[in-house]
Amino acid sequence: MEKKGTFFERNDADASKRLAKILLYMTLIFPVLFLCTAVGAFQIRFSDLWVITGIGCVCTIGPTVLQKMGVPVYIMKYISVIAVGIVVMIMGGNSGIGIYMTYGLAMLFSCMFFDKKFTLRISIIAYFMLVASLFLRSRTVQQIEYDTNMKWFITRTMGFTIEHIAMSAVFISIASGARKLLENLQSTENIKKMFTVCGQASSNLVETVDRLAQNMEESGEVNDRIVQSADRTLEDCAKSIDHIVSMRGFVADMVRASEEISHNSNEMLRISDDTYAQLQNYVKIMENAAEGMQEIMQTAGQTSEQITRLEEQMSDISKFADTIADITSQTNLLSLNASIEAARAGKEGRGFAVVAAEVGKLAESSEASSKAVVTTIKNVLEVLNGVKSANENNLRFVSEGIKQISAAKDEAVVIGEMQYHSKEKTEIIAANSEQLKIRSRTIDEMSGQMDEMLKTTKNRADSIVMETGKQRSITNQTSDTFQTVENTAKELLEISGNAPID
Repeated sequence: MEKKGTFFERNDADASKRLAKILLYMTLIFPVLFLCTAVGAFQIRFSDLWVITGIGCVCTIGPTVLQKMGVPVYIMKYISVIAVGIVVMIMGGNSGIGIYMTYGLAMLFSCMFFDKKFTLRISIIAYFMLVASLFLRSRTVQQIEYDTNMKWFITRTMGFTIEHIAMSAVFISIASGARKLLENLQSTENIKKMFTVCGQASSNLVETVDRLAQNMEESGEVNDRIVQSADRTLEDCAKSIDHIVSMRGFVADMVRASEEISHNSNEMLRISDDTYAQLQNYVKIMENAAEGMQEIMQTAGQTSEQITRLEEQMSDISKFADTIADITSQTNLLSLNASIEAARAGKEGRGFAVVAAEVGKLAESSEASSKAVVTTIKNVLEVLNGVKSANENNLRFVSEGIKQISAAKDEAVVIGEMQYHSKEKTEIIAANSEQLKIRSRTIDEMSGQMDEMLKTTKNRADSIVMETGKQRSITNQTSDTFQTVENTAKELLEISGNAPID
């Protein structure tokens, strides 16, 4: 609420400004005095008039100048009223100017400030100015009623004192009553303003509560949409978890398949290594056989004496050679079949395993035949110790046998190279299978992580639904509170609108 003093402080400032403006207008009195004196209306000496005008202009213009300089209001009101009293005093002090009622002008202006004490002080100051004015006037007035000017001064002073006291009492009473009236009016205005402000605040409160209620309703709708979105998220998470579980099953199958492929590839590598080793042994056997045949050729010159037995033995050798040739032929055929089967099988190595087994059997047969050949050759060598003359015939058969053994050896080398290349391919398959197994496990781990993330997301969505439900409950409670506040504001607004203002 606005303080009482604030109104009177503003009034003091306004009254000081008005008095300063009135004093400026009073400056026009002095030119009028010169004009009236010039036309003979006043019997005033111009020398006295110049003194009155100088002092009067200082009093009429000075308050405005001081006000512009920023002199405080509580000082300006004294200066303004006293300036009025001085102007009246200097004019009333000259007997040529007929001034009587204007002696109370300072007290009259003091009432503009609605201050009893201020009016009392101005009344006292104005009384001394009145006495001074009468004293100055008594020195120039021509006496008709009294013997001396002093008697006139005393008599006039007593009469004006009685009038001044009466006027002071009236003006002080007016100032006091006006102040009380204004204080009551100020209180009423403040109460009216209070109810007005209260009404405006209530209206604003009602509007604000309405907006807040609308916002709370919109917030509730948003919460409902959040709950719906969270529910859909939960459904999506559940579906995603099912898909992840299925995918993890597929990945597990893929891991097992890759492990099986890796195992089979390693087994194929082992078989390839064994087969390659057997072929190398077979080549060595062929080389040894060739060396033996060379020895036969070297010792063929010693078989001349037992040519008959040599022919029989050579017949046996021929049979064994035929057997070796058959084995070689079959080995060639098997190697061809093995290469074709390996090309068809791709990653599967069962066909090649069968061929490898057959090659092993043939190698064993070749070894047995070679042993028999060695034994026969030994017998032939024993028989040929005395056979020298028929060596040329034996050389032809031995040379042919060497060629066949060399051819068999070359075929075995080719098969070994093919087996080596097959081994390299199998190693590549094994390496790819290992990479497939590693990547499958990586996918399985990533699927597990994704499963955990989806479960975490589902838990968070559950938390969102729960917290949104709590927020919805709080929103409803807040909405009820806002409704209570709105009802209270409406009641306050109704009270403010129906309040009587005297």
